[in-house]
Amino acid sequence: LPLFFAGGMSLMLRQGCPLPEALALMAELEKGSPAGVDVRAWQEGLQRGETDMAKDAHQWRAMPPTLGWFIRMAGADLGEGFRRAAAFYRERAIFRLDMILHGALPALLLFIGWLVAGQVLLLLRPLFGLIDLLGSDAGG
Repeated sequence: LPLFFAGGMSLMLRQGCPLPEALALMAELEKGSPAGVDVRAWQEGLQRGETDMAKDAHQWRAMPPTLGWFIRMAGADLGEGFRRAAAFYRERAIFRLDMILHGALPALLLFIGWLVAGQVLLLLRPLFGLIDLLGSDAGG
């Protein structure tokens, strides 16, 4: 969620979209979600003249507090702050996906090994029966 929100805000702000309009669009996109509540709170704060979007980062319902840190560090250039936040969340998502894949790889290799062994045993089963038949004929 923060990746898409920060990326969308970055794109709009860096292309010259005014902050109130960008927030209005994001509020519409996030309508009915906890993130929508946070965005609407930002909109209401802007209407009251509050310019510090990140001052209540600890009270956000859906947005992580690190987003507030990126917004504060950007100063007046909110587009750059959102761009940095989006890059951070993108890297974090890629890292988590890599960890999931590294964890799943050994399990998948074991599963494939089990499937191959099962197929080999199914192919050799008639051969074992034939060997038993030949052995019983030679002994009798």
